[in-house]
Amino acid sequence: MRFILVDFDGVLNSHQYFLMNDVISHKRHDDDEVEFQDCVRNLDPYNVWNLKFILENVPGLQVVMSTNWRKGRNFELMKRILTHVGIPSERIHSNLPYRLTSERCHEVGMFLQDNPDAEWILIDDKVVFDLHSPRKPFEHKVSEFTGLTYPDACDIIQRFEPDWKRPTVLL
Repeated sequence: MRFILVDFDGVLNSHQYFLMNDVISHKRHDDDEVEFQDCVRNLDPYNVWNLKFILENVPGLQVVMSTNWRKGRNFELMKRILTHVGIPSERIHSNLPYRLTSERCHEVGMFLQDNPDAEWILIDDKVVFDLHSPRKPFEHKVSEFTGLTYPDACDIIQRFEPDWKRPTVLL
């Protein structure tokens, strides 16, 4: 199977998005509906569009949520958030496993133990693997200031589909 492991903060949103929209709120809410709306509001529609663009161009690619948002929120809420912003539910695979003391690099390792034949890439705004890790080539780091951009999306598509060509845009 093919997987895209996606962080949310700094990938599906960004510093720029928060500054432009003054919407950041990472408070947890007792009310599930308020929590859901708050999470949706914290996702940049442009960055989400770039994730959808990747999914449209990479057949069979499944989303695995590697975000810290999954900690303390169940998978069904996380899936509802992504489907609400247009990610097809059948393309949402799971949350990355975690332990209370685990780091992202170890969580990826746990996931890969369960999916040893996976073709995958991790998108994050933070460095996850050290320079000498055999997993480093599968990490795509985006800028926390802009999040997942169109050029990032094109690069990721070409990693999965080497013959894919960027669309020509006439200006």
